[in-house]
Amino acid sequence: MLSPFLMAISSPDIKASIAWYQQQLGATLIDHLPEPDNERAILDKDGFILELCEFSSYMHIDSMDLPTDVSLSKIQGIRKLSFKVDEIEAPYELLKTAGVTFDFELTEQKSMAFDRYFMIQDNYGNSIQLLHSDQ
Repeated sequence: MLSPFLMAISSPDIKASIAWYQQQLGATLIDHLPEPDNERAILDKDGFILELCEFSSYMHIDSMDLPTDVSLSKIQGIRKLSFKVDEIEAPYELLKTAGVTFDFELTEQKSMAFDRYFMIQDNYGNSIQLLHSDQ
């Protein structure tokens, strides 16, 4: 059996990212390992583990010399983190009220096995999609 369990996300400011994932997605901090040059935090969101990492040797993509016409969605690697939700209107309204950046608003269109979805950005521009099925 193969089952999703964990996603690691690097951050230039782990404390800000911990706060963002707790406040905006309701994740629970399980462990925080503040080592010099290698700080990690483990958060749980409904059984899915988010490992936030801050490494002093990493550099943010904004500091790289990329062509101006390249969007982050065109960079190879993990493109987004998606969560299924039982109800989509309440989290949509909460995130909208919180002033979170949206990649796109609530969309009602069949996509994969889902009927409604929207995508936001975390505090450092990583895309997070919430998906809902009417079935």
